[in-house]
Amino acid sequence: MKNSSLSDSEKELIEKTRELFDADQFNGEVRGKAIMSLYNAFPLEHAKSKIIGVLQTDSLNVEQWYNINDLRLVYFYIREAYGETTLGRVGFDIINSGVFPEEIRDARDAVLAVAPAFYMNVRGENIGDVEVTFEDEKQIRMKFTTPFPCSFETGILKGSAHKFGEVVLIEHASDCCRNKGDDHCELTIRF
Repeated sequence: MKNSSLSDSEKELIEKTRELFDADQFNGEVRGKAIMSLYNAFPLEHAKSKIIGVLQTDSLNVEQWYNINDLRLVYFYIREAYGETTLGRVGFDIINSGVFPEEIRDARDAVLAVAPAFYMNVRGENIGDVEVTFEDEKQIRMKFTTPFPCSFETGILKGSAHKFGEVVLIEHASDCCRNKGDDHCELTIRF
């Protein structure tokens, strides 16, 4: 690690996390601006330097692209060190502080914009996918094979709806979860 702000126990946790979640399985990059949103949304000021340390850099540059596996490791590190709830809240806050295009005028459109937003901020050969299936006007199913934890993605979806004054009910399919080693998570979003 480049950044000396990480203690030996934190470095051990990062290595354990790297092994546990196969931290090098994706081949792509993430836009620095997206990482800056994560950094700014993280609720614990004293821990923000840890994000920089996990990314193995001295500072964040919004114009630069970063290794997707390092960012994936940041998310799993946050989850292991601070819990699922904190990681979900970070996802929520990233979206809640973001600017949406003018054509997005309601919660349903905002939730649907999560898929194209992923591709605007992540590039590469093996970056996963977000598939959307319309059940009806009040229900959407999304299948995520992206490299990030489902609690983070759930936070993003909830934050997208909240931005437009709605609360959504999100149900995670019990038969598949990347946290259990499956290749995808399936979420049903009800408005």
